[in-house]
Amino acid sequence: MARAQADDEELFTFQSANSNLVFKTISLALQSTPLHCDVSTGNYRPFVPKPFRTTIINMIHPLAHSGAKATTNGVKQRFILTSLRKDCTEFCKHCILPKSPKSVVTLNPQSMIFHYLPQDLVIFIWML
Repeated sequence: MARAQADDEELFTFQSANSNLVFKTISLALQSTPLHCDVSTGNYRPFVPKPFRTTIINMIHPLAHSGAKATTNGVKQRFILTSLRKDCTEFCKHCILPKSPKSVVTLNPQSMIFHYLPQDLVIFIWML
């Protein structure tokens, strides 16, 4: 991700934009390329380049298969992404698991209790 950040033009326009984000470069032990992170919230939140966005959203969304808003908040707490809300909404629209058929419970409207009672009594009980 650090190498992709070095080639990403969005990162440089994002850093030069007038925002509340405070970027800090962190050098990792195994790589010579530094990783750009936001430290304005007290947590290190790395900037995610375009090729890694779907992977990041795919890591956060399956934790609870929540909707777009909860997925957006989960990603926002951990990472910095441009067009975050749009990407999370598109990803959640195409998620298959919540759209799978749920068990169907059928209720018999005429249960046996009301079958033996006179209809006037049943209406009176329901009106109470």
